[in-house]
Amino acid sequence: MPSNEITKESLLNLNQKLLESIVGGDWSTYESLLDKDAACFEAETNGNVITGHAFHKFYFDLDAKPETDEPKKVATKVYMSQPHVRILSGGKAAVLKYVRINQSVDADGAPITTTVCETRVWEEGNDGVWKNVDVHRS
Repeated sequence: MPSNEITKESLLNLNQKLLESIVGGDWSTYESLLDKDAACFEAETNGNVITGHAFHKFYFDLDAKPETDEPKKVATKVYMSQPHVRILSGGKAAVLKYVRINQSVDADGAPITTTVCETRVWEEGNDGVWKNVDVHRS
């Protein structure tokens, strides 16, 4: 199905934009891509399901420059390795699984590479806008 291939590419691009907003501390982009009732399981949730924006906003605020509330400029690159997209619900939802690779430098300038497995569920709203509605990170 050619339309699913285009949708898969679009979803990968949206997800990359979301990941870049996370490592770049860009709350406005992150918020625009995350459903207001999004749910997550992450290491930071200590095994609890967390919904909504407030939990994640806390971490974005920690990274903001106090004097300007702008995101800090951190030299971090983020990639998706082995992404797999499965289209669901007649093309209105999708599951995206991948290994997230983060590259950065520590305080001494030494390179650091970390990996984490992520699964994200995306859903197309009635307005045609795709939003991330669920994430599981391990």
